[in-house]
Order: sequence, then C-alpha cells, then structure tokens
Amino acid sequence: MSVSAEQRARRARAGRRARVRRLGFSAGTYLAQARRTLAEAAGPDPGTPALRYSAAHLAALRGAAAVLAARGRPERRRPGTAWTELAEVAPELEGWAEVFSESARLRADADTGTAFRLGHAEVDAFCRLVEEFLDAVGDLVGQEQAMLPTAS
Repeated sequence: MSVSAEQRARRARAGRRARVRRLGFSAGTYLAQARRTLAEAAGPDPGTPALRYSAAHLAALRGAAAVLAARGRPERRRPGTAWTELAEVAPELEGWAEVFSESARLRADADTGTAFRLGHAEVDAFCRLVEEFLDAVGDLVGQEQAMLPTAS
C-alpha cells in the first residue's frame, strides 16, 4: 500500500501537534487565554496605558503560542523569538509577526517603567489590532483542528 505525499504531510503535522501538546497547552487553550488577557486590557477598568499595552502584547504572544501549538515549532538548534518562529511556521501571518516584533520594544518600556509615551487612545488602537490578529489566529487554528485525524 502506497502512502501519498498528502498522507505523509498529515501524519507529520499530527506528530508535531502531539509533541507540542505534551510540552504545553493546546492551541485552543492558548487562544482562550489570549482572548481573556485582551479583554482585561480593553475592559471597563483597564488601568494605565502601560499596563494595558503590556497585557495586549501578552495576548498577542499567547496568540502566537496557539499557532505554534497547532503547527509545531520549527526545527532549529536555538529557539528564536515567538515572532520569528511564527513567521516560519505560518508564513501567512508573517506581517503580523513583524508588527508585534516591532512592538516588543514598547512592551519592554511598559514593563520596565521607562517613560511610556502612548495614551489610552493609542492603546485602544493597539488592542483592536491585537483583536484582529487573534481573529486570524482563530481562523488558522480552526483550520488546523479540522485537519486532525478523527477516531474511527
């Protein structure tokens, strides 16, 4: 019995997913955590702009973790940032990876107490951006889950 290239690819993806799941949470769990974190950043009592920005960026990181949990991490000797790994395993999200990689410096400022130069309006816009990213992640994770082999 000959195994097609598509069947081999499915088995490889399933194997990566199984390996990742043993090491951490499932993609759905990371995505749910990301949405909760974003809701806190954009909620009715959100806190300072720095705290809100940091929480929104954390939500984006959890979104990236959801994709890595669904697709597996790239094979390399040394791990990269979540954003470089995201771009590698999900080229369709490369633009998002660039956006959040660049925004990491602002998050570092927010986390260290360095003068944070964004106000609530700018952080609101960033929260909307993160929400768009999480929607894209949800679509991708949903597609990946649909490709999982089902028990017969």
